[in-house]
Amino acid sequence: MDMLEPPSQIVNVYLPPDFKHKSVNEPFIQKMMELALGHRNWIPGNANKFQPDYFCDGIPFEFTMASDRKNKGNYIQKFYSGQYTTDDVAQDAFQYIQESIQQKLKKTYSVRNVHLCILCLIDLTDWVLDEYGSVTHCLLDGDRQDFFEWIKSQCIDSKKFSNVFVIFPDMFATWWIWDVLTGHKANIRLSEADILSGQYPFWMNQQSYEELMKLSGNKKW
Repeated sequence: MDMLEPPSQIVNVYLPPDFKHKSVNEPFIQKMMELALGHRNWIPGNANKFQPDYFCDGIPFEFTMASDRKNKGNYIQKFYSGQYTTDDVAQDAFQYIQESIQQKLKKTYSVRNVHLCILCLIDLTDWVLDEYGSVTHCLLDGDRQDFFEWIKSQCIDSKKFSNVFVIFPDMFATWWIWDVLTGHKANIRLSEADILSGQYPFWMNQQSYEELMKLSGNKKW
C-alpha cells in the first residue's frame, strides 16, 4: 500500500520590515509569550551584570532566533533575499534550532531558572497537524520527539535553562509556542486585523491569502 502524501501547498510569507533585527523581533516574541503564559511587565536585563535578555514578572528569559548565523550566506540572509530552498523543512528546523541553542549554552548568567525562547521562521505545520495519519507523518513526529529529548538533556537536565520554548508558524496564520519540558502547545491565531496591520509576521496558504486580500481590497505590503 502506498503511503499517503500530504497535498502540496503554496504558502505566502510576510515579515515586517527589519524583522531580522532584535529591536523588531524581540517585541514579537514578548507578545507571543505574554499571550501563551499570561506574563507581562517585561524589563530588559543588564548584559554587563551577566543577566539574560529580559525579566518578566520576576522570571528571567533569554530570546534568540533559530539560524546558522555563524555561516556566511546563512539561512536568515537567504530567507530575506528569497533564496532559501530546502528538501527537508524539519531537518533544517532541527539544525537551526540546535545551532542557536549551542550558542546560548556558551553564555554565563548571574541568575538561575532562565527560560530560553527560540523563534523559528520555518513553517512547521506538520508538527501540529495529525490529519494525514501516514507512516511518513509518524516518522516525522518521532524525529521531533528525539530532537526535543536532545534539547531537554542539553538545556534542562543540565540545569543551564529552566525551560525551553520553541515558537514557530503554521500555514494558517497561527503561531505555536511549544513547551519542551511539558510537551504543552499553545497557539496564537492572528486576527484579520493583525494580519492587515502589517505589524506581525505570518505564513498563510494561498487560498486563505487570496480570500483575505479580496476582503481587504487587495491590500499589499
